Amino acid sequence: MDKSFVEKCLHSIEANGRHIEYAVSGEEMGEAVLLFYPLGASRSIVAVFHGPAKRVGVRLICINRPGMGLDHLGIQRVRLLFLCAGAPFALGFQARYPHRSHGRLVGCSSWVSPSDCPSAKFMYQVGAGLPSGILASLADAMAGWRRSMPR
Repeated sequence: MDKSFVEKCLHSIEANGRHIEYAVSGEEMGEAVLLFYPLGASRSIVAVFHGPAKRVGVRLICINRPGMGLDHLGIQRVRLLFLCAGAPFALGFQARYPHRSHGRLVGCSSWVSPSDCPSAKFMYQVGAGLPSGILASLADAMAGWRRSMPR
């Protein structure tokens, strides 16, 4: 990945006395999708998903935790996407700001126990053994799923 491209994706602002860092990639005017990154990653992960996000016409946004900054971008509602340790943050965002998201909460994580969410059993089984090398394939699969959804 070209370092200069990654740097073009990265942004920061000062708002309400807080320093907020975020990254944006994909289609500039596309539907907003808020990505909650996995453990060990940061906002720069959106650069990895630039191609798939652009292909399906979405604007992928990743805000360094705790997840503030959508107002600065002028975005009222987003779809939510999480990977691994981003699950608790995505669930927390959905619980705290249900009016700021729409559509299904989509992701892959072994951090959500089937005892907490019975419908997560299949995703738990998949995510628990998922090698990190397949993340690009997973992104393409999610992009295909996104294309197949009615608008």
